[in-house]
Amino acid sequence: MDGEWYRLLTGAFLHLPPTEGTFGIAHIVMNMLALWNLGRLVEPMLGRVHYLALYLLSALGGSVLVLVIAPEDAVVGASGAIFEWGPRTT
Repeated sequence: MDGEWYRLLTGAFLHLPPTEGTFGIAHIVMNMLALWNLGRLVEPMLGRVHYLALYLLSALGGSVLVLVIAPEDAVVGASGAIFEWGPRTT
């Protein structure tokens, strides 16, 4: 990390340009759609402050997981935060 620990959180607020990456603009749209659908259900239950805290902790957790599993990979985007706390199936 070379002392740049803030990148663990700020990466969740960045995204590749729509012409780059695996799915381009479709990826951004799917992230926003997932966040909107989950947010409509979760925010009323938790409240705005707790919902924001959950999102930020999920973003941090997703970044830490990538750091542990693949420390040499650079990642950006909200996918880790969104799908880290999404619905689970057992």
